[in-house]
Amino acid sequence: MNILMIGPSIDAKGGMSTVIKNMYEYEGEDQIKVVSNWHEKHRISLFLKNIFTIRKTIKEEKIDIVHFHVAQKGSFYRKSLLLFLLPKKVKSVFHIHASQFDLFYHEASRRKKRIIRKCLGRTDLIVAVSESWQKFYQKITDTPVEFVNNAVKMPQENQYQTTAKRILTLGRIGERKGSYDLLKVAKIVGEFYPEVVFELYGDGEVEHFRQLTRQLPNVKINGWVDQEEKGELFQRTLLHFLPSYNEGLPMAILETMSYGIPNITTNIGGIPQLIENNEDGLLTEPGDVEEMSHKILQYLGKVATEKARFSEKAFKKVKKDFSLDSYMEKWHRIYVRLMSQ
Repeated sequence: MNILMIGPSIDAKGGMSTVIKNMYEYEGEDQIKVVSNWHEKHRISLFLKNIFTIRKTIKEEKIDIVHFHVAQKGSFYRKSLLLFLLPKKVKSVFHIHASQFDLFYHEASRRKKRIIRKCLGRTDLIVAVSESWQKFYQKITDTPVEFVNNAVKMPQENQYQTTAKRILTLGRIGERKGSYDLLKVAKIVGEFYPEVVFELYGDGEVEHFRQLTRQLPNVKINGWVDQEEKGELFQRTLLHFLPSYNEGLPMAILETMSYGIPNITTNIGGIPQLIENNEDGLLTEPGDVEEMSHKILQYLGKVATEKARFSEKAFKKVKKDFSLDSYMEKWHRIYVRLMSQ
């Protein structure tokens, strides 16, 4: 089948781009073509180009299904406009990766709510990244909604180091990701384990946080890390810490677990369906700095065999349930079913 994917550039930053890149590079039964709808440096030009060329691309490439990768706000409206330009014979999927679509919808005016529902009603299928998000979307649309967990490429073996001293955080740096809470946690943990370093890699409020961490010697703020650099980074990481307030199913959690790195994160979005508390990771409530600090300190105090147990469970779970092979098989079945309707 010929699939046209529309979303951010595969070279852009963020989990959605990682998902698109993984699907595009996978050698499976479906022929996937990617059209970039957004890039940090070419936001407007790419979108305008898509408006004028989407029907031509569909015709020339003999596209069967257009697979939109969607977030909230501008991403949703851009993809929705393109959705209404599709030829009737072409099937469409809205694959929603949004971390705050519930807020986006509930805070919208009545008029905008009607527009959002109309757009969701236009597509043939909505795919959510977790069961909890599936239930939310099904409440606001009659369009069928399925959920497909995100997936990652797996290394051949678990290379986790129980003696590592890095606590890593990947993704956007700012309030939604709990970065301010992270600084409070780092200060508490540093009083007991000054040799353990909290390292943040991402975009967002990078310079602002560099200023805030001048008095915190155990915190390092870095820019975005390339996919090729992550492997080496992961091999020397003890924990991945993501104290977010809103999430879908973060690729950063899957990527780190695939390297056997346990996560300490929050009980939100699709995360509780991925992490089993005190078995393959640690869950807390958003904003609970005291609980986060306590759980990190507890983990740091564990013997090597206990840390290795957490790591092996995380590694095996991702290998079993979130590998790219099983993920792409699910998508192929979805595409086949769509074309038969």
